[in-house]
Amino acid sequence: DLGIAHDDLAMFGVVGASMEPWLHAKDAVLADLRDRDALTEGVHLIRLDGALLMKKLQRLPGKILRVSSYNPAYEPFDIQGHESADRDFAVLGRVRWAGVTFN
Repeated sequence: DLGIAHDDLAMFGVVGASMEPWLHAKDAVLADLRDRDALTEGVHLIRLDGALLMKKLQRLPGKILRVSSYNPAYEPFDIQGHESADRDFAVLGRVRWAGVTFN
């Protein structure tokens, strides 16, 4: 239904509480691996300093990317467009589907 080839999708399990109440631990998401430039604002899968994170991305003027969570207990942070090439940051894909786990 998403119109995305299987090779361009990846399924991940949610860990942690940073995206609550939208997503909870053990929920499943499908990420569109073609959408790596974050031109479409929304929830994306990112790699930051070796960690795999699911976060809301918002483009701001000055080549700034605001990274935030749905859970207000987690502070948003910004990625500058001119950050060091040594910084381990990448947008890996955009979340296109989520499945809820019932306990």
